[in-house]
Amino acid sequence: RADYIINTQNLTLAQLHKKLCRLFTETGEAKLPINVVAFGYKYGIPIDADLVLDVRFLPNPYYIEELKDLSGLDQPVYDFVMQQPDTAEYMRLLTAFIASAINAVMGVILAWEEGKPALTVAVGCTGGRHRSISVARALTDHLLECGQNARLVCRDLARVNEQ
Repeated sequence: RADYIINTQNLTLAQLHKKLCRLFTETGEAKLPINVVAFGYKYGIPIDADLVLDVRFLPNPYYIEELKDLSGLDQPVYDFVMQQPDTAEYMRLLTAFIASAINAVMGVILAWEEGKPALTVAVGCTGGRHRSISVARALTDHLLECGQNARLVCRDLARVNEQ
């Protein structure tokens, strides 16, 4: 009853992935998934991060009473972070660097051949709730607009904010 039968006995995980992509994607290829992880430095750097970015230099919405209990997923916090003068320049430089890194330095094709499951870009601030989520959210949106297979992960969002 199966449309396809794949003998996996002598296949590596990377070879199996390529075979599945050839069968089930429109182009026969899959783009390397990019996980953009927002995190708090006080909880540690994500162990699987390929690239770690620090946004603690941006003004912290935590110290604004009406934004303190919100996160970068909430529009008022996102707008506050994105409207800071340093944020626009940082995002311009970051998106240019990420595009270059994905296409050249990280070697998307090489990563798949090595069996790498995803590229992880970690964006950190103190608590992982305001600035990191806002910047990670903007970066994820940018990557999606560029046709990349990106997703946002807010690792420390559920933690108690103890800044």
